Amino acid sequence: MPIWLELYKTTGIIGTPLLEVNTRFIGPATYGERLRVHTSIQEWRSEVFIQKHIVKRDAAVLCEGTETRAFCICHPDDGRAIGLYLTATGEQMMRQAETTASGLESDVCHKLTAAETKTLLKLLQKVYL
Repeated sequence: MPIWLELYKTTGIIGTPLLEVNTRFIGPATYGERLRVHTSIQEWRSEVFIQKHIVKRDAAVLCEGTETRAFCICHPDDGRAIGLYLTATGEQMMRQAETTASGLESDVCHKLTAAETKTLLKLLQKVYL
């Protein structure tokens, strides 16, 4: 990845905030030990990338995990506003996901009354959100 200033000049990307972390601890480590962290790009997408980290003591793997980061740009209409905004591809993916979710919801709820559907959705949101 280019240095940040070059990345901003060429793409408008101002940073890569952390979206998700997954870690599996395998063995312990303590103060004073020499550890090595091996980092690689596991997956490269247009708007996010996934890094893989492996922490080793000599040949022993102590920890491994991944982190998902997004490319962050300034707001397209107001350069002073900094945040994470969907690109055109991201917006298209979101619309497709919403259409799919709506279709699945219709498939599942077609035998329910409007009141039953409302109750079901409320209960599911309580459980999952």
